[in-house]
Amino acid sequence: MDQITFRDYQTSWKVQSSSRHWISAYATQSDTYLQIIHNRPLKISRIPDSINPTWYYHPLYGIESSIDKLTFTRAWSRKFHLTHHPAVGIFLQKAPVPRSSTQSRLLLRPIAMSKFVLLLALAATAVYAAPSSKIEARLAATLAFSSSTANVLVSFPGTTGPVLARFEKTTFATRGARATAIADALRANSVQAQSEARALLDSASISYEVFWITNQIYIRNADAALVSKLAGLQSVAEISQEFEVSVIPHHIEGQTARKAGILAEWGVENIEAPAAWALPGGNNGAGAIVAGIDTGVHATHIDLADNFVGTNYGWRDVTLFGTQTPRDDNGHGTHTMGTIVGANGIGVAPGARWIACKALSAQGSGTNAGLISCGQWVACPTLPNGQSPDCTKIPHVVSNSWGGGQANPFYNEVINTWHSMNIVPIFANGNSGPACTTANSPADSLAGVIGVGATTDTNGLASFSSKGPTIGGRPKPDISAPGQNIRSAWHTPGTNAYNTISGTSMAAPHVAGVAALLKAHNSDLTWEQINANMNSNANTQNVVPTGQNCGGVDESIFPNMAFGSGIVNARASLAAAIAGK
Repeated sequence: MDQITFRDYQTSWKVQSSSRHWISAYATQSDTYLQIIHNRPLKISRIPDSINPTWYYHPLYGIESSIDKLTFTRAWSRKFHLTHHPAVGIFLQKAPVPRSSTQSRLLLRPIAMSKFVLLLALAATAVYAAPSSKIEARLAATLAFSSSTANVLVSFPGTTGPVLARFEKTTFATRGARATAIADALRANSVQAQSEARALLDSASISYEVFWITNQIYIRNADAALVSKLAGLQSVAEISQEFEVSVIPHHIEGQTARKAGILAEWGVENIEAPAAWALPGGNNGAGAIVAGIDTGVHATHIDLADNFVGTNYGWRDVTLFGTQTPRDDNGHGTHTMGTIVGANGIGVAPGARWIACKALSAQGSGTNAGLISCGQWVACPTLPNGQSPDCTKIPHVVSNSWGGGQANPFYNEVINTWHSMNIVPIFANGNSGPACTTANSPADSLAGVIGVGATTDTNGLASFSSKGPTIGGRPKPDISAPGQNIRSAWHTPGTNAYNTISGTSMAAPHVAGVAALLKAHNSDLTWEQINANMNSNANTQNVVPTGQNCGGVDESIFPNMAFGSGIVNARASLAAAIAGK
């Protein structure tokens, strides 16, 4: 049986099913995309995967052709199987079954899908050519049509790992000095690796953005000719198309007014944040800086205005609008930042200051390129226009309530740089529960992040909270925190709007707030030390198990695949840090 292995859910496969029909496809973790060329090329079509993200088997449906459309229907014979397995990835199998007719047949069937019909509209005539091995199949498919362009990322051989390794045992007088040295080394690395490609782009007066943090170049609206030229450079390793990433889906319970005389929201009380503030030697986050990568922040909100670092080195908008002053046209980013540092009882670390990078739109969606750009800004903040970088302005903690898919490594090098600069990365684990093996990326990253699950006010696991193990069998989440019916700041006009929302997006900020308290106590604590501290001091009492025992781990044992090490406890964590434990 012939087999072609997919890598990172992004690699292509192509078969010639007859002398007249070419079929090209590529797969991501959540979708399969097909391009069918039948005398004339057809538009790219997207075939959604099963709702269950733990799918393993993905055989293909037959294609029936007509004059103006192609309709996907069930077919008697299966010619090719597209299969996903958590251990070996996605692969194509050629099934030893003869075709039942002279028509071209390609089969696609998600699990538990009883009937599936998809119409593909005809596009303008074009000639299909097999893409360079350096060009991602999805990008090649997009550019197969005349006048098509795409936003692309150009990658170069190797990783940033060897550069970062040079700093593992190097000490610096300050965190800022360390961050500056690392950023300078990464910039130098990118200049050397990218010189040939930059020269080509400069000679053609093509604008581009350099991501020294991942050793990539980002180009908007690249056409097939440019992509082909870049692919022909020996120094280029791969050219891929930008893809969409969004906030972790969440449920809005409803806008609410401020409660009279409130001391702290239930989540803040549940993790004992006020008790942490009152400890001998305790703190409320003063001295720490927390970054948020999200939909932006409503900076004039009454609970967030006083501890904003300021527009310079405190705000960056990498979306198409590129505003020079803070804004949030969605609310998600304001809500999450409120839970981290908000005043008047909504925040875990109200003494900490905040900065923010807007990578996500009013619809809560963005791209991998935008998120990498924000990740680079966190590692070396700039003015709002992206100029005058100053790495001494780096935050101590970065909170991320976005993601999707599984085992996607696109953010690993950003995370590795954050580690090297001693910035603690916190990620929401995802809202794909209650099934096992549903942790999202980058929370499931091999690079190492603190992935956070969501709990209720009765210390149960929220039904939507994603569980482990990861696709590779590793434990997730690392820890859990309140994430259901969380009230925090909102973005609507005025300075005192609030909303109540549920999601792991709301849980991760609680953990980011605890990390800020620990960093305020000792800014030299590494992410490994903070992760170990929070895990060792998590609340495991009165935690209500789900009974699923994912990964074969009994939920009476901690860590497990539902709660991780338990529910984060600010008082216990800060007390342990004060005691030097």
